[in-house]
Amino acid sequence: MINEILLTRSVFHHNVAEITHMYLENNLLILVYDVEYGQNLLQYLVNEQDSGSLVSQHDCDLFCSKLLNLVKYFHRNSIVLRQISHTNLMLTKKTAKKDFRRV
Repeated sequence: MINEILLTRSVFHHNVAEITHMYLENNLLILVYDVEYGQNLLQYLVNEQDSGSLVSQHDCDLFCSKLLNLVKYFHRNSIVLRQISHTNLMLTKKTAKKDFRRV
């Protein structure tokens, strides 16, 4: 866990949530991330479907492109991502621009 925290703190990418604070309380390590909007990718897709909207092919292409660029950034820095899923891809307030951050 400590190695993962140190690694996360060394990554500087606009699509990676930054750890802003760490607390140790009752032998539990609490991490505070800088996340602008608390909706993950699955929640976004479900909300779009519930509102009668469909995510366009263009928007899907943007999501995939940003995700692949992020994976490429990590791999260039010798970091392997183990937990890429819809639950840890958080959308920012700039949903119209289809931006996300990995937490």
